[in-house]
Amino acid sequence: MPRSQYMSEFWRLRQLKFSRGLAGYFVIAPAIILLLVLTVYPVFRTLQLSVMTMKSGEWFFVGLEHYAEVLRDKWFWNSVSGLLRFTIPALILHIFLGMGFALLLNETWFNTTFRNFVRGLLILPWVFSTAASALMWALLLHNTGPINFLAVRVFDRGAPIPFLAGNPELAMGSLVAVNLSLIHISAPTR
Repeated sequence: MPRSQYMSEFWRLRQLKFSRGLAGYFVIAPAIILLLVLTVYPVFRTLQLSVMTMKSGEWFFVGLEHYAEVLRDKWFWNSVSGLLRFTIPALILHIFLGMGFALLLNETWFNTTFRNFVRGLLILPWVFSTAASALMWALLLHNTGPINFLAVRVFDRGAPIPFLAGNPELAMGSLVAVNLSLIHISAPTR
């Protein structure tokens, strides 16, 4: 093959390789555009609207006035307090229990059938939808639910435990426990 023909073949293949690489960008371009339209634009629009106010049908720039108003609101700080009282214990317990279960299930057990059964039990939360799980826990924690039935009849407690009403700390603890029951563990099989 003459050198000129070889070089023209080389450049044709190089151009084809370049166009194939460029084709990948054209393939993912619609997804990137959709992502930008559905996520980035709303964030910028929300930030823009948060420093504006409407009076008599016209927009006026107010700066950080809305943010200062929110920071002065006692209900905002009450919400932040509740959020932290839920998130911090739930996060710590999720991390330690999840890591503990993962390490435990990754160990060599005396019986692989029993280990696989326990794995199946721990994966059960994936079977239930969030709505079904919430309904199940609402029924379990109800004043006439099975947990209160055991507390009153079996353990001879005088009155049902108001898990979700009455004591805010008990309600928060109940919510953390419900959230903890939805722990998702994915351990590799040996």
